[in-house]
Amino acid sequence: MAENEIFGWLVEYHCSVNLQSCLPYLSLKSGRILNHERTPYEQGAENKHYTGCMIIANGDTLADRLTDPKGRVVLNPRTSSDIRARFTPVETREQLYAHLQEIPEDGAEIYDGVNKRIAHVETLSNNPPGVPEDLELSELLPEGETIRGNRTYVGAVLPVAYSNKKLLQKTESYQIRQSAHGNLGMGKVSHFTNEGLRQEFFLEYDENQGIVGVHRTYIKVAEKKSPILSTESKRVVLSLEELQRSIAA
Repeated sequence: MAENEIFGWLVEYHCSVNLQSCLPYLSLKSGRILNHERTPYEQGAENKHYTGCMIIANGDTLADRLTDPKGRVVLNPRTSSDIRARFTPVETREQLYAHLQEIPEDGAEIYDGVNKRIAHVETLSNNPPGVPEDLELSELLPEGETIRGNRTYVGAVLPVAYSNKKLLQKTESYQIRQSAHGNLGMGKVSHFTNEGLRQEFFLEYDENQGIVGVHRTYIKVAEKKSPILSTESKRVVLSLEELQRSIAA
């Protein structure tokens, strides 16, 4: 699994495994996913029908800085020794998907792209060393966007904290979020670099087409403080006919 494949694989996972978990709760009448109380997920509410995840990727440099001699992950040496995990091989999409289906709800995954290995950690510091004191979150997000949740915050700032342009070290984060975005009621898939949000994907319901995926990319330009929209593309993930068959089944 190369780092440039992670986002696409997470999008595919979201459109297959996570969406399938939500379909039994989809109201075709409203085009919205219902929660366990049978009411639609409102914007920002946490969708409980699937588990989110976050992957921090940095070749082998971040992994080496966060492991002890036995290969266990130690994200914060000042905390107790239970913040540890062993790396496991992840070379294919299937191995990644199997790993994601086994992880608990909290924590994050540390991905070593050079050695193609991944490890789950239970705790992430929300104040990692290396974050500039004058950093403003508005520099990492498109204008008008806000960060919901501690894990999303960490995913946005860690690439800033652990990237080093002089040493050509680059840290990136990828996340499947549970906070409902758009009219369907599922969360975004997001990708952050040290320059902020790089790309995102989310699902919407269209009464004429079915479930549509929206992919947006962002760039940083000198005259703007925040990332700006570069491209937007849409594709049908499940047509109305396929949707009706899936729900009927």
